Amino acid sequence: MFELRPYQQEGVSDIRTMLSQVRAGVYVCPTGAGKTVTFGWIARCAAEMGTRVQILAHRDSLIKQAGRKLTEYGVEHGIIMAGYTPKPHCPVQVGSVQTMVRRIKKNPHLYQFDLVIIDEGHLSMAKSYRDIVDALPDASILAVTATPSRLDGKGLGTHAGGFYDQMVLGPTTRELIDMGNLVQPVVYAPAEQLDLSAVKMKGGDYDAEQLAAVVDRPTITGSAVEHYRRICDGVPAIGWCVNIKHAEHAAAEFNAAGIASIALHGEHTGEERDAAMAALESGELKVVFFCQLLVEGVDCPAIGAVIMLRPTMSLVSYLQVIGRGLRPHPNKKVCYVLDHAGLTFRHGLADEEREWTLDGMRKQKRKKKDAGANVRIAQCPECFCVFPPAPFCPNGHEMPKREREIEHVDGELQEITPEMAAQMKRSKQKEITKAKTLDELKALAAKYGYSEKWAEIKWGFKERARERFQGSRDKYFESLFAAYDR
Repeated sequence: MFELRPYQQEGVSDIRTMLSQVRAGVYVCPTGAGKTVTFGWIARCAAEMGTRVQILAHRDSLIKQAGRKLTEYGVEHGIIMAGYTPKPHCPVQVGSVQTMVRRIKKNPHLYQFDLVIIDEGHLSMAKSYRDIVDALPDASILAVTATPSRLDGKGLGTHAGGFYDQMVLGPTTRELIDMGNLVQPVVYAPAEQLDLSAVKMKGGDYDAEQLAAVVDRPTITGSAVEHYRRICDGVPAIGWCVNIKHAEHAAAEFNAAGIASIALHGEHTGEERDAAMAALESGELKVVFFCQLLVEGVDCPAIGAVIMLRPTMSLVSYLQVIGRGLRPHPNKKVCYVLDHAGLTFRHGLADEEREWTLDGMRKQKRKKKDAGANVRIAQCPECFCVFPPAPFCPNGHEMPKREREIEHVDGELQEITPEMAAQMKRSKQKEITKAKTLDELKALAAKYGYSEKWAEIKWGFKERARERFQGSRDKYFESLFAAYDR
């Protein structure tokens, strides 16, 4: 008999409690934590009690993955997707949302369920999902996701225009790494950021065509080849690109360098994508470049490196992509993140703690004022080991007498630790605060890859703050003179 891990057992219990109190809820657990295992167990138990269950997903890979898990549990189930023979008698149905929304509109009486489970629930605000939920007014709804926020940053709760009432939080990425259920991401990022100031926004993210013109350049791709060889040569990797041409160019450059690679995109069939991932796992391929794919539903523990070549404003996409490489595997101890897009500086480290809410607010938890106030740490410049200050690191390397500064080398990736990221964030904020003119803010926008619109908004904030200060000062002197006149 298959047994759940302790945190999965706790998740099942919490989900049951949540759905006894509300109609629709969200279960949050990081990529690689076994969400399919958890909701598959729930579906099995529900079916044993006579409950009809519908599992919804938007990709064939997710549907097949859920089907395999149900088969492991011995759960008879049907697949509602083009190319599959219907099995309406089965208590559990795994369906493509695209197929399901068409069929439930034509024959709603044939598709009645008591429980709907939505895989990758952060996508469930799309109209197709809403139509299915609306067609099943008496069903309980459970969304499962690693990132409970829409791609545009909006929340999933009723207050944010969604339809979920409550959230259950599983363990964090950091906790799963400490448990040994995920591997540690080791991040290398550029000292100099891409200049994205001329790239317009479209749909809450960078315009893909303009973005590709900035990042799809031989110098950047050549740097990706060089750093892959230097940092993680031979490690199975995936590379995140902007569009099809960008992915094909990156694959061509890696192939020209003798690194077997392929580009995947939406025009490839599910079988072709499965074959590519199998080749990556076997070692036949070393790198699979993709665009608008592999963000969800890829279960390939052999992936040991993630090459980030696509800047994005979406924290959700950023975390989903890095999550592809965090699953443990006998042949890897860490996951290398080659962050050529500088996303670490915008979104933070993948394993840092975040506070998710149904309103879409995402913020780091603040430490108590007295927590760790007197604790200092040092980092070895040779092995990157972090430890309490001492003349020698635990590995025997002599430490420099002065605090090590970050070395800026054009085009060079370097490992980014939490301390370094925090230092860079403070330095950037100081520069923004000290800016005295709109031109200075525009220069900072170009430096950090922001748009001119960002500079104009920041300048507006500064102007309004200055006006409030001036108004307060004038009122103060007016009251002072009035008192003097009396």
